[in-house]
Amino acid sequence: MQVAFYLDHNAPEQAGQLERAGRAALAAMPGAFILHLTTHNGPPTPPFMYRRVCHAEGPFARRRLLAHSEIMGETLFVDTDVRIMEDVSHVFRLPGAWDAAVTLMHTPDSGLPYNSGVVFGRNPAFFREWARHVWGVDFHYGDNSWAAAEQSFNRFVTHGPYKVLTLDGGVYNHVPRRGPEDIIGAAIVHYKG
Repeated sequence: MQVAFYLDHNAPEQAGQLERAGRAALAAMPGAFILHLTTHNGPPTPPFMYRRVCHAEGPFARRRLLAHSEIMGETLFVDTDVRIMEDVSHVFRLPGAWDAAVTLMHTPDSGLPYNSGVVFGRNPAFFREWARHVWGVDFHYGDNSWAAAEQSFNRFVTHGPYKVLTLDGGVYNHVPRRGPEDIIGAAIVHYKG
């Protein structure tokens, strides 16, 4: 199984977050292949990760998805503010011929059923087509421009042509709202969510 994080020149200050997220993934799944997807001028890659330079152009959301579409095989694509707490490779053994598995949000204030910060992918075409749907939608770290990208993701998951498995966000994309005890039972924690 592979775990892929995308971080490029858009937010080099998050390199420390990338390293912490990668180390957590490796601790939870020692046999996983950890990928840092980036652009040629992206931040340094931690020594325990494999660097994959992607050559996509355009807004951040599109670059990220086109980078995802270049990865073959069963891959968990996660944001850098995600911590994998336990081995989740069993998701790829769940029944069905699904192209991607996404998580339901457990944050009633979001107004959106799904969050793109944790996506289990099997079919690179899913990400290529999703990239077509975000053309012109840009995303900047630290502001609310993420909302347009998430709305696009939700429309694509709901109305797109691909088979999508829905997972419990409380387990696979948990956004903690209280203290450390709030992450008990979560396999994947999404700190900003």
